[in-house]
Amino acid sequence: MSIALIHLIYPMYLYPIYVDKPETMVSTAIVEVEWQDFVATAYVSDCEGCTGITMSGYDVRNTIYSPEGYRVIAVDPNFIPLGTLVEIEANGERFKAKAMDIGGAIKGRKIDLLIGSVSDAYKWGVREVRLRVIK
Repeated sequence: MSIALIHLIYPMYLYPIYVDKPETMVSTAIVEVEWQDFVATAYVSDCEGCTGITMSGYDVRNTIYSPEGYRVIAVDPNFIPLGTLVEIEANGERFKAKAMDIGGAIKGRKIDLLIGSVSDAYKWGVREVRLRVIK
Protein backbone atom coordinates (compact mmCIF):
# COMPACT_ATOMS: atom_id res chain seq x y z
CA MET A 1 0.00 0.00 0.00
CA SER A 2 1.24 3.51 -0.87
CA ILE A 3 0.46 6.98 0.35
CA ALA A 4 -0.70 9.74 -1.96
CA LEU A 5 -0.66 13.29 -0.62
CA ILE A 6 -3.43 15.61 -1.74
CA HIS A 7 -2.92 19.35 -1.32
CA LEU A 8 -6.06 21.25 -0.34
CA ILE A 9 -6.13 24.98 -0.91
CA TYR A 10 -7.79 25.62 2.42
CA PRO A 11 -6.83 24.79 4.99
CA MET A 12 -3.31 24.56 3.64
CA TYR A 13 -2.35 21.07 4.71
CA LEU A 14 -1.41 17.83 3.01
CA TYR A 15 -3.77 14.99 3.80
CA PRO A 16 -2.53 11.41 3.39
CA ILE A 17 -4.83 9.14 1.43
CA TYR A 18 -3.92 5.46 1.39
CA VAL A 19 -4.30 3.74 -1.98
CA ASP A 20 -3.47 0.27 -3.23
CA LYS A 21 -2.37 1.34 -6.71
CA PRO A 22 -1.30 4.98 -6.90
CA GLU A 23 -0.77 4.71 -10.66
CA THR A 24 -4.53 4.25 -11.11
CA MET A 25 -5.52 7.07 -8.77
CA VAL A 26 -7.72 9.77 -10.25
CA SER A 27 -5.85 13.07 -10.37
CA THR A 28 -8.65 15.17 -8.83
CA ALA A 29 -10.03 14.67 -5.34
CA ILE A 30 -13.39 16.12 -4.38
CA VAL A 31 -13.33 17.35 -0.81
CA GLU A 32 -16.23 19.07 0.92
CA VAL A 33 -14.83 22.17 2.63
CA GLU A 34 -16.67 23.44 5.65
CA TRP A 35 -17.73 27.02 6.16
CA GLN A 36 -15.19 28.97 8.22
CA ASP A 37 -15.66 32.14 10.27
CA PHE A 38 -13.75 35.22 9.05
CA VAL A 39 -13.62 38.92 9.79
CA ALA A 40 -14.31 41.07 6.73
CA THR A 41 -13.45 44.70 6.26
CA ALA A 42 -13.80 46.79 3.10
CA TYR A 43 -11.35 48.75 0.96
CA VAL A 44 -11.44 50.99 -2.10
CA SER A 45 -9.08 51.12 -5.05
CA ASP A 46 -8.56 54.89 -5.07
CA CYS A 47 -7.12 55.51 -1.62
CA GLU A 48 -3.97 57.56 -1.02
CA GLY A 49 -0.98 55.42 -1.94
CA CYS A 50 -3.12 52.88 -3.82
CA THR A 51 -2.45 52.14 -7.48
CA GLY A 52 -5.79 50.54 -8.37
CA ILE A 53 -3.95 47.45 -9.59
CA THR A 54 -4.34 44.28 -7.51
CA MET A 55 -1.41 42.11 -6.49
CA SER A 56 -2.49 39.69 -9.23
CA GLY A 57 -2.14 42.51 -11.79
CA TYR A 58 -5.81 43.30 -12.42
CA ASP A 59 -6.93 46.94 -12.82
CA VAL A 60 -9.82 47.61 -10.41
CA ARG A 61 -9.94 51.40 -10.73
CA ASN A 62 -13.33 51.20 -12.48
CA THR A 63 -14.78 47.94 -11.14
CA ILE A 64 -15.24 45.85 -8.00
CA TYR A 65 -15.53 42.62 -10.01
CA SER A 66 -13.01 40.14 -11.37
CA PRO A 67 -12.91 39.47 -15.13
CA GLU A 68 -15.18 36.46 -14.48
CA GLY A 69 -17.74 38.59 -12.64
CA TYR A 70 -16.85 37.64 -9.04
CA ARG A 71 -16.30 40.17 -6.26
CA VAL A 72 -12.65 40.98 -5.56
CA ILE A 73 -11.15 40.31 -2.12
CA ALA A 74 -7.78 40.84 -0.52
CA VAL A 75 -6.46 37.92 1.49
CA ASP A 76 -3.46 36.69 3.42
CA PRO A 77 -1.82 34.65 0.61
CA ASN A 78 -0.24 32.33 3.19
CA PHE A 79 -3.77 31.40 4.26
CA ILE A 80 -5.78 31.68 1.02
CA PRO A 81 -3.66 31.68 -2.16
CA LEU A 82 -4.23 34.37 -4.78
CA GLY A 83 -6.58 33.13 -7.50
CA THR A 84 -8.73 31.12 -5.09
CA LEU A 85 -12.49 31.27 -5.67
CA VAL A 86 -14.55 31.47 -2.48
CA GLU A 87 -18.16 31.82 -1.44
CA ILE A 88 -18.94 34.37 1.26
CA GLU A 89 -22.02 34.57 3.44
CA ALA A 90 -22.66 37.97 5.03
CA ASN A 91 -25.92 39.11 6.63
CA GLY A 92 -27.87 36.23 5.07
CA GLU A 93 -26.59 37.01 1.57
CA ARG A 94 -24.16 34.79 -0.36
CA PHE A 95 -21.83 35.80 -3.16
CA LYS A 96 -18.71 34.48 -4.85
CA ALA A 97 -15.41 36.31 -4.69
CA LYS A 98 -11.94 35.81 -6.09
CA ALA A 99 -8.77 36.32 -4.05
CA MET A 100 -6.91 38.84 -6.22
CA ASP A 101 -5.22 41.19 -3.78
CA ILE A 102 -3.33 41.31 -0.50
CA GLY A 103 -3.14 43.83 2.31
CA GLY A 104 -0.67 44.52 5.08
CA ALA A 105 -3.33 44.23 7.78
CA ILE A 106 -4.92 41.14 6.24
CA LYS A 107 -3.63 38.19 8.25
CA GLY A 108 -5.10 34.74 8.84
CA ARG A 109 -8.91 34.62 8.94
CA LYS A 110 -9.39 38.17 7.76
CA ILE A 111 -10.42 39.35 4.29
CA ASP A 112 -10.89 42.77 2.71
CA LEU A 113 -13.77 43.21 0.26
CA LEU A 114 -13.26 45.68 -2.59
CA ILE A 115 -16.03 48.29 -2.40
CA GLY A 116 -16.93 51.01 -4.92
CA SER A 117 -16.85 54.07 -2.67
CA VAL A 118 -15.42 55.24 0.64
CA SER A 119 -18.93 55.85 2.02
CA ASP A 120 -19.96 52.28 1.14
CA ALA A 121 -16.78 50.97 2.75
CA TYR A 122 -17.66 52.81 5.97
CA LYS A 123 -21.21 51.40 5.77
CA TRP A 124 -19.74 47.90 5.44
CA GLY A 125 -17.54 48.46 8.48
CA VAL A 126 -16.17 45.33 10.13
CA ARG A 127 -18.32 42.23 9.84
CA GLU A 128 -18.15 38.63 10.82
CA VAL A 129 -18.73 36.51 7.72
CA ARG A 130 -18.61 32.87 6.79
CA LEU A 131 -16.39 31.74 3.93
CA ARG A 132 -15.73 28.50 2.11
CA VAL A 133 -13.31 27.72 -0.68
CA ILE A 134 -14.87 26.66 -3.97
CA LYS A 135 -11.63 26.18 -5.95
